[in-house]
Amino acid sequence: MDPAATDPVRALIARRLKELDLTLSGVSRAIGRNHAYLQQFLERGIPAELPERVRPLLAAQLHVEEAQRRRDGRAPSGSAATAEGLAEGAAWGMPMPDSVTVARTPELGNMSHDVPILGVARGGRPGEGDFRFNGDVAGVTARPHGLRGMKDAFCIFVQGDSMAPWRNEGERVYINPARPARPGDHVVVELKPERDGEPGGAWLKKLVARSPDGSLVLAQYNPATARIKIAGAKVKRVFRVMEWEELLVG
Repeated sequence: MDPAATDPVRALIARRLKELDLTLSGVSRAIGRNHAYLQQFLERGIPAELPERVRPLLAAQLHVEEAQRRRDGRAPSGSAATAEGLAEGAAWGMPMPDSVTVARTPELGNMSHDVPILGVARGGRPGEGDFRFNGDVAGVTARPHGLRGMKDAFCIFVQGDSMAPWRNEGERVYINPARPARPGDHVVVELKPERDGEPGGAWLKKLVARSPDGSLVLAQYNPATARIKIAGAKVKRVFRVMEWEELLVG
């Protein structure tokens, strides 16, 4: 018998994956597990129960508390979340816990160094973005295994701490423009410039939602503020950030 058909926790996970149009492998990687983790849990019952440290991560990815609010119009209590088997005592819009490390930063010293580093400048006025692409190539850095043969891949260094602890200031972010972004992915969003000849602002955030007209809803971890909404007319490009695990294994 299908475990998801008899277990309310598995049924909840399967439903939220479908509602958010997320993949089993993508969410598995986002919570720091191998690509088959959730498939094994849902279809084979392995592990029998979600480990305690996995529950809040999965709840954040699946927006369980947000779904609960929409269902009954009330803020979910800790007991309600526990009854669903996820994120006991977690608050709606919960940030990533300080203890989370999606994956260990790989050792880059023995790799070829030919990925361009695009220069960035600090953002301007509040609300204009985390930084700006300045149009320069600041140098080159290591090419992880997952970027072999990807000629358009590039790297930037994180500005600010809005995405800590997922990425801290000064850490690398790799992008392969050939891989499209989907809700649940970390992204770099480049805005159209307000004036000719000047770079537009750019955001390093998590993509929550994307409308057919190109409008975006973004979120950050530090602080876990209200969602950032960007009109589609202002968006120039959306780049999906590659996680460390996929950079290492391809």
